[in-house]
Amino acid sequence: MKKTILFFALVFVSALVMGRTTAYFTDSVSAEGNRFVAGTLKIEIDEEGSDFYVEFENMAPGQRTEEKSLILENSGSLAMKITELTADYPEVDESHEYCTEGEKLKEMLKVYVKEGSYTLIDGESLDDLIHGVEFSTQNEIDPEETITYKFSFELDGGAGNGIQGCVLEEVNFLIKAEQVK
Repeated sequence: MKKTILFFALVFVSALVMGRTTAYFTDSVSAEGNRFVAGTLKIEIDEEGSDFYVEFENMAPGQRTEEKSLILENSGSLAMKITELTADYPEVDESHEYCTEGEKLKEMLKVYVKEGSYTLIDGESLDDLIHGVEFSTQNEIDPEETITYKFSFELDGGAGNGIQGCVLEEVNFLIKAEQVK
């Protein structure tokens, strides 16, 4: 029993001595004054270069507008891609005596969008754009860069007599972008 106590006492003392003899010096330094700034994503319409105002008078079934340019500028600090186009508009004006199916006008008005020779939207209805049409652009837009989209519109050939004289005013398009990862 004495040997067991002596053995444990020796192990305990050895552990204390070894613990004290293996001490290390330590030090630390502080890196101060760091700054983190989030980038920005901002898209704007180049008003001078764009001819995007569309007034499509006396539409006939099967008739398509000429292409209109919409030039977008990345005025933020991060590269971006255009990802979605949505439309917003009030109710159809059905006050003309021949307009009996005004809501059908939104379904019969087709939208086409191109980026160069690449087609992004190919005949989606204006009504579809209310819910948003997702697409992927060919090119990313770097900060301070611009990109041109060509829009055209067509009244579907099967529009029918019920949309004669119907008017859709104040159509607004919303273009969404996201940063390039």
